[in-house]
Amino acid sequence: MNPIHGMDEQAGGVIPSLSIEQMVEVDRAMVEDFGTLLLQMMELAGRHLAHLARERFLAGDARGHDVVVLAGTGGNGGGALVCARRLAGWGAPSGLDGTTGTPGDPTIEATATLTLALPKHGLTAVSARPYVGEPYLADIGVPPQLYARPRLGITLPPVFAVSDLVRLR
Repeated sequence: MNPIHGMDEQAGGVIPSLSIEQMVEVDRAMVEDFGTLLLQMMELAGRHLAHLARERFLAGDARGHDVVVLAGTGGNGGGALVCARRLAGWGAPSGLDGTTGTPGDPTIEATATLTLALPKHGLTAVSARPYVGEPYLADIGVPPQLYARPRLGITLPPVFAVSDLVRLR
């Protein structure tokens, strides 16, 4: 256990550090022994990451700022998604506009793009083509009858009859 120095005043003492194996055990115990849902932990991690990004890098206001959220190994993808969702909700929309397909600055030129439920209009726009790469659609369990409701009025063919993941053309 290696202590983290320099935080003594704020934290009230030296904060110990964990190995990867110890953190895996903490995660396991939180879920199995304490009944904490993994989704709860991802939501909290992403919320705090978004808060830090807004305060530290966006001068406390995400509106009008472009952001890119990346996740490495170590199981941090869920937290990164929560962070991106929160920053977007606070007014930071980088990447492709989901309705128009207009690229923001920055926009990554993806090798592949996964969209969920049904494709957004912007992914099919001519302006989006250089950025989308190979487009895929994933089934997230939305029943076809939901799309048929009057507010949407969409008749859906059996898109996911063969696979939960479909390559779009």
